[in-house]
Amino acid sequence: MAEALQNNGSSALVLIPAGATVLGTTLGQKSVKGAYLTKRQGSTISYSSGGAALFGLGVATLIESESASVWIGIPSALALVTQQILFHKYKNENLLNGLQGRRQRDQAFKFSMKVTPENYLINKRIPVNAEVAGTNPNAVVSNPLVSLKLTF
Repeated sequence: MAEALQNNGSSALVLIPAGATVLGTTLGQKSVKGAYLTKRQGSTISYSSGGAALFGLGVATLIESESASVWIGIPSALALVTQQILFHKYKNENLLNGLQGRRQRDQAFKFSMKVTPENYLINKRIPVNAEVAGTNPNAVVSNPLVSLKLTF
């Protein structure tokens, strides 16, 4: 577009990027609906897109082209592709978490496991008293080797 404006000089060509901007904004707003990105996810997308644009500028420098399309197109395309890949990934993760009943990462299910192998030796030393275990169902006969805990 920059080359066409330089060569032709017609001001009507400015409507093409303006229309594409409005259309892109509208489509972008529809794609973001329901994504509920966290601050960390949003900043990761922004920094990654900026890094991809800088990488694109490096590639354009290596090409050594005089064309403005190369200097604008390569960084823009790399930034856009990076942004779309990361956004799609995070949106799918957040939608999946919403279907599983998790709205935010702070409210996610937490699973913990505690392994105590020393209880094996302790359990061998505990005398087994059948009368106590038979009369009291809550009596502790042995200590657990593995403890599992699920919180939600």
